[in-house]
Amino acid sequence: MVNLVLAADNIPRVPTTTELFGSTFDASPFALTIYCAIIIMGIALLMSLVLLVKVRNDTSRIVLADAVFYPMLGIYLAWSYLHETQIAYEVVMFGGLLGLLTSVSLARIVTKGRR
Repeated sequence: MVNLVLAADNIPRVPTTTELFGSTFDASPFALTIYCAIIIMGIALLMSLVLLVKVRNDTSRIVLADAVFYPMLGIYLAWSYLHETQIAYEVVMFGGLLGLLTSVSLARIVTKGRR
């Protein structure tokens, strides 16, 4: 018996939204609150990105870099409340620590080492 492989068999199939996000939408009050928080943090992230492009002052860019970084951590943390993951809190703790260190180091660079 000969197996014929047709060209159509090798085309990757696009997964449906049900396969990507599960069969049901969680509409509990907790989940809706988390979704609203993700949307609000996403809007804050986009507004910070727009302002980061428009501003020309270096010190303002340093502050806006934090304003972009921390909503990303918040979105990930809120997303991890609804999806099962094993390293959610480690990622957020590590990101928060690195965010603090980069903020301090960039501030020292801009102020040329003055305290």
